[in-house]
Amino acid sequence: MTGWRHQPLLRHLRHPPASLKAAIFLAVVVAYATAGFMYFEWDDKPEIRWLDAFWWTIVTMATVGFGDFFPVTTGGRLLVGIPVILVGAGMLGYALTQFASFILRAERLGRRGLAVQKVVGHILLCNCPPPARLLAVLSELQSLPERRDVPVILVDAEIEELPEEIARQNVRFVRGHPAREETLSRAALGGAARAIVLAKDPRDPKSDDLTVATCLTIKHLCPALNVVAECIDPENKEILRRAGCGSIVCALELTPGLLAQETTDPGIIHVLREMSAARADTNSLFIVPITIPTAAAITVAELRRWTADNSATLVGIRQQGRVHLNPGARDPLKNGDDAIILSALRPQGIRL
Repeated sequence: MTGWRHQPLLRHLRHPPASLKAAIFLAVVVAYATAGFMYFEWDDKPEIRWLDAFWWTIVTMATVGFGDFFPVTTGGRLLVGIPVILVGAGMLGYALTQFASFILRAERLGRRGLAVQKVVGHILLCNCPPPARLLAVLSELQSLPERRDVPVILVDAEIEELPEEIARQNVRFVRGHPAREETLSRAALGGAARAIVLAKDPRDPKSDDLTVATCLTIKHLCPALNVVAECIDPENKEILRRAGCGSIVCALELTPGLLAQETTDPGIIHVLREMSAARADTNSLFIVPITIPTAAAITVAELRRWTADNSATLVGIRQQGRVHLNPGARDPLKNGDDAIILSALRPQGIRL
C-alpha cells in the first residue's frame, strides 16, 4: 500500500515538469554566480559580503544592472559575468513567455467556463436562452447605476464558449449542469447576492423541469438566497413555490389580461413595458418597505404626501403579501407594509 502511494511521487521525480526543471536550473545558476563572484572578487574587494554577491547576481540576471557591484577580475568577467548575463536574458524571456501563456490559458479557461469563479455579491444567472433574449435580460439587469458594476455569472451546460458580445457585458461563464452542486460551487453560489433561473427554451414547457431542479439545488445549498424563476407553464408555479422560489415570473399568466385590455385601451402594453423597464432614463416601479414609529396612527394620506415630496407616485401598497392598488387615503398602514411607487430612483426606504 505504501509503495502504491509513492508511485505518483516517483513518476513526478523521474519526469519533472518543465517549470520544476527551470526552477532547479535557476537555483543552480544563482548559487554558482554568487559563489563565483565571491571567489574571484574577494581578493580585490575584501569588503564585499555574500549578500552583495547575491544582490549582484539577481540584478544582473534581471538585466537591470545598477552598477553598484560588478566583477573587475578576468576570471570574474569571463567565467561568471558573461554566463550570468546570457543565462539571465534567456531566463527572463522564458519567464515572460510562461507568464503570457498563463494569462492566455486562464482567459481561455474562463471563456470556456472551466475556471473557478472567486467573486462575491454577484448575480447568478442559470440557463442560457437564445442570445438575443439573454442580451435583453443582461441589458435590463445592468441598466441601473447600482447594478452596472455588479458581475453576472452565467451557468449553462450546453454552450461551449461564451460569445464575445455576451462577454463584453461583464459576464463570466461556468460550464456545467446548473442543478449540480459542483457546478454551482464553481460559480461561487455561496457569495451570490441573488439568483435568476431562466427558462432554457421559452417555447417549451418542459424547460420548467430543469428550472425546478435548479431551484431545489440552489435553495438546498443556500436557503437564504433570493431566487427568481421564470415559469413557462402556469401549472408549475406551485411546484416552484415548494422548491423555495421567492418570486416566479410566468409570462403566459399575464398574456390573456394584457390582450384583453389592449383591445379596449390601445397602448397599454407600451405603458406597462415602460413601467417595468429598469433603465436610469425612465420611471420604474419599485417596492419599498415602510417604517412607522411605534404606536403611531399612519394612513395612506401621509404616504401620498411623502411620495409627492420625493418626486414619486404611489401606485399601491402591499400588506401581508396582498397587493392593493390605488388605496384609499384613510386606509391605515403599519410596520411590515410595502409601498409600490413609480419613481426615477429607488428609495432606500420610507420612514413616516
